[in-house]
Amino acid sequence: MRISLKPFGGIIPKADPHYLPDSAAVTAQNCKFTSGSLEAWKNPLTVNTPSKVGTKTSIYLYENQYWLHWVDLDVNVAKSPTATDAYKRIYWTGDGAPKMSVLDAIVTGGTAYPNNSYLLGVPAPAMAPTVSVVGSITDPDPTLVESRTYVYRYVSAYGEAGPPSSASVTVDVAPGQSVDITNMSVAPVGNYNIATKEIFRSNTGSSDTAYQLAGSVAVATTTFSDTVDSADLGEVLDSLLWDVPPTGLKGLIALPNGCLAGYSGNELCYSVAYQPHAWPLNQRWPVSDEIMGIGAYGMTVLVTTDGAPRIATGQDPTDVTIERLENGYACTLKLGVVDMGYAVAYPSTGGLMSAGVNGVELITRDILSKDDWQALGLTKAYFYGGLYIGFGTTTFIFNPATKDLATLSGITATAGYHDPATGELYLMVGSNIVKWDAGVGYLTYTWKSKPFVSEKPINMSCARVYADSYPVTLKVYVDGTLKHTQTVANNLVFRLPSGFRGTEISAQVEGTVNVYAVDIAESVSEMK
Repeated sequence: MRISLKPFGGIIPKADPHYLPDSAAVTAQNCKFTSGSLEAWKNPLTVNTPSKVGTKTSIYLYENQYWLHWVDLDVNVAKSPTATDAYKRIYWTGDGAPKMSVLDAIVTGGTAYPNNSYLLGVPAPAMAPTVSVVGSITDPDPTLVESRTYVYRYVSAYGEAGPPSSASVTVDVAPGQSVDITNMSVAPVGNYNIATKEIFRSNTGSSDTAYQLAGSVAVATTTFSDTVDSADLGEVLDSLLWDVPPTGLKGLIALPNGCLAGYSGNELCYSVAYQPHAWPLNQRWPVSDEIMGIGAYGMTVLVTTDGAPRIATGQDPTDVTIERLENGYACTLKLGVVDMGYAVAYPSTGGLMSAGVNGVELITRDILSKDDWQALGLTKAYFYGGLYIGFGTTTFIFNPATKDLATLSGITATAGYHDPATGELYLMVGSNIVKWDAGVGYLTYTWKSKPFVSEKPINMSCARVYADSYPVTLKVYVDGTLKHTQTVANNLVFRLPSGFRGTEISAQVEGTVNVYAVDIAESVSEMK
């Protein structure tokens, strides 16, 4: 009898060990499976020690230099969708009301980043303006009289405009007359960083009526005199339906069309494209179940709920189609929802689900029973190089493409961040942020084969290990009992001790080097 171990695969807890495929394992700890060989993960590399006191549960690498971190909060961060944003704006949810900030505010004041932030959005002014016509008529021609109404809006220090105030009363303005606008609200309550107010007036054209810019004043100024000719009015008011985001917005993600998306309660919410501060009411889409978390593949947003998941499609956030996926399971954990690129993976009561271009499926169906899955005790998960890395009672790595599952020892993370620009995964381990698979030295892997069964008792007499380098530790089990441990120094055939006859033979490989294959046989001739 000859046992040839290659390729190396992951564990299948759902199956009885006797019925495993030859390449599957009963133990696969710290194993990195690439192209069928057995490899070790590099030790994590410490890159930062955040300064805030307490358990860091959210981290984010800002401008490839500053580690933003939050204590006991589930925070989601999105970059500005504008590629040339001079302010380096970012937006986040999960830290009270939705927030935004810029480079200077984030880094000024110490290393407990972010140091300063503003409320996300620009609210509408509380009061309609008061208007009065002043001046003498210079031309009594009634056809030259203009009927005008006025509104005004706030604009932040970063050029972010809000929705307009209620409209003023309508006034008739003849040639030679101007309009005084008074009673405008000063800055709204809240840390919005409002800088100016813009005043718009109605201007009737050949086909419709629009509000156009008449001028602007500092936010503390409550009056404005409109002496602008109609031909000299500025831009058309574009923020009529804009609004601040819901206070309870969370799960913030960025979409390819320049929109941000999040959810509040059972509503999926979109921002205006390339205007992340503006969240109109007509871009909020309710579903009948409580939303647990969201993710996106392309322009499709997967909405996981405490019932069936939904997919929301549509390039225009004012025209979104929401479809219920009847064969999808309920989501059990927001922090387990992971963007895999081509799909979104999320945890359910029965295992790990995947929803993407190929539909929705329970991707752990063949390797984990419901009890196996729940025993993992998942509390959070992250993406790394096509893999789903989960932390909980057991830390594990799952490859949805190959269905290889392995456990990790000695790594417990309270937060993580996958950098889409570099593909690197950073984890909050203890008091340090570490880069995964990037340090000096390697984690020691342990891979144990299934029991290979013989019809009659046999004694395996020799073995051989093919590896990139050595040493490698090989352990041979007979009928479930460890019978021999060998430190293998090269790729030559070596003898196993006699006197260990049995009907079930299994092998365990331990080490840090790349192993291609292991052969165990009853005789040297079988090794040829």
